[in-house]
Amino acid sequence: MMRAGSAAVALVAALLAGCSSATSPQSFGRADERIAVTNGASFEIVLDANSGVGDDWRIVGEPDPAVAVPTGEGYRSDSDQPGSPGHASFAFRAAGAGTTAVKIYNCYRCGPDGKPRPEDEHLAETLAFTVVVTG
Repeated sequence: MMRAGSAAVALVAALLAGCSSATSPQSFGRADERIAVTNGASFEIVLDANSGVGDDWRIVGEPDPAVAVPTGEGYRSDSDQPGSPGHASFAFRAAGAGTTAVKIYNCYRCGPDGKPRPEDEHLAETLAFTVVVTG
């Protein structure tokens, strides 16, 4: 009888160990001009991108560090095939109550000077996000 009880306790412990208190960051995209999160939350802005054709998303307007702190950025391809589209992501941590702005620029087919070629300027764009942190 004791073995069955011990096995049940071990099973419950194993199941609970799989339940992490860490949560995935809240994810926002192009359409989310207003991002509302609670203090201490992790969040990310994820944008469609294809580095193979020239997408080059970058933060050009840093948030107020008292409100939101950048914690990393990356690119994930949707496929192993060269030239496949994917997603650029920009991660943040909500640092304190308030409102701030984040601007992300797609320097489409940028040259070495950090500017798009004249014939590609019309494809470059800047997205502006308002981040509101409560709590």
